[in-house]
Amino acid sequence: MKIAPFVTSTLALATSVLVSASNHNIRVTSGNPELNGKLLSVSDGAAGVHDAIVPLNVFVTSSDMDLVKMKMLWVWPTGELLALDGARGLQPLIETTPGGRGQSLDAASFLFEGRDITDNHPGSWVAMPKLGGGWSVFWYDGESIITQNYFAVHLTAELASSPPMHTDRA
Repeated sequence: MKIAPFVTSTLALATSVLVSASNHNIRVTSGNPELNGKLLSVSDGAAGVHDAIVPLNVFVTSSDMDLVKMKMLWVWPTGELLALDGARGLQPLIETTPGGRGQSLDAASFLFEGRDITDNHPGSWVAMPKLGGGWSVFWYDGESIITQNYFAVHLTAELASSPPMHTDRA
C-alpha cells in the first residue's frame, strides 16, 4: 500500500492507525428531498449540504482511544479533521485542524456500523437549514430542547471515485 508523504506525516502526528488508504465521500440520506442523496461538504467550517461546493473527501484512521471501534475522519488533501464541537446536546459537525480549539472538540469517537457513520454517544444525526441556504449537520442527543426545524439524516461512507481535483470551498 503506497501512502502519500502528507498522509504519513499527518498519521505520525496523530499516532493513529490507518484503516483505509481509500478516500471516501459521505452521502446523506433523509426523507427530505433537498438532502437525500447529496454528498457532505464544508462551508465556513461547517459540514453539511451546500450547493456548488466540492464534496468532502475523507480517509479513515482508528482513534487512539479504541483501536478496534472508534474512528477519525481526516479531510483529503488538507489534513484537517471532522469533529463534533461542544458539549452534549446539539453538536455541529465541523472541519478543524488537529489539536485545534481546545477541549470542546471530539474528533475521535466516530463509529462505523457497516458503511453508516454514527458516534460513540447516544443520539443521531440531524440537519438544520442555514441562513442564506444550505444545511448544517449535527449530532443530537435526543434529550436537549432544540428548535423543531431539523430533519433526521443518516451519513454513509462510500468509496470516492478519485480525490477532488481542487479544494475551492467557501
